[in-house]
Amino acid sequence: MAAPCGDKKTDAAKRKGLGRAVEKYEKFRQKTVERIPRLDPEIQRLDSMYFGKAADHTAGRNQALAQLLSCLSLMRSLGDIARPQPVLKWSKAQVGAVHGTTDEPAAHCLPCQLWIDNAKPWDLVQSTLIDRKKLVQILQEEIFGHETILPLAFNLADTLSENNCLRGALVGACEYVIEHTKPQQRSGVLKRSGSGDILLTVADRPEAVNVGIDHQAVRDAYGVWQQLAAAAFAAAKDEADEGISHSGNDYTSDVLYILDKYEQSVETNVPPPRISDQWMWHFENDLWVPL
Repeated sequence: MAAPCGDKKTDAAKRKGLGRAVEKYEKFRQKTVERIPRLDPEIQRLDSMYFGKAADHTAGRNQALAQLLSCLSLMRSLGDIARPQPVLKWSKAQVGAVHGTTDEPAAHCLPCQLWIDNAKPWDLVQSTLIDRKKLVQILQEEIFGHETILPLAFNLADTLSENNCLRGALVGACEYVIEHTKPQQRSGVLKRSGSGDILLTVADRPEAVNVGIDHQAVRDAYGVWQQLAAAAFAAAKDEADEGISHSGNDYTSDVLYILDKYEQSVETNVPPPRISDQWMWHFENDLWVPL
């Protein structure tokens, strides 16, 4: 199935950094990861350069996408995404955590910035039922602003994937979760402390009775992402087969290796933790606020 490319927002502003504190933390956090030896010299070279980094980058992308779907389902349920059929578009990144170099660019986890009715998702957060500041920070820093400094080959593979409609795969999954999120039937506890003490109930916030993440809609939307992203990666591999060069250097085998890992990451039957019931319950629990 070919991935739809989605509509591009043409007047998006230049991206901005998330601040020196975030950048300093990210540079400290990111380290060289495992290297796995193989018999074939070329495979050994590719594994040693890219295996662990590809695993981290794909896991980060899929986790961020799953978390975004949970955020959008909750925002739809809260009424912060109010229009029956909002217009979703994509653009270049609007926020970033770190600055890379020519040889090791900073790669965003997600392939694009999402716009909902011409607004960034965090600008739509209005409900007083949840911790607005915290949800805005999650959307900016953990989801759309999350970057990793990676070798140039990842930038080439990401660009090729995005040009083959990976951004449309994100938009398609987000459209699905917004359209299919249904009102929740809640009763009892809304929020507990880390020790299990009840902090908030539906009786305390009766307006929350039909509000919450639609777990099934999130899981089904993630399935849309898997299908469309796999198609985008496959199309990118077909294009890379024709040869990839940059500044006079041949990156064909490097990019094909990375794209293969990308494709495998969305074909697996093991879902990311952030679409599990337990994770979504905990995520929502941490956002509820008392009167």
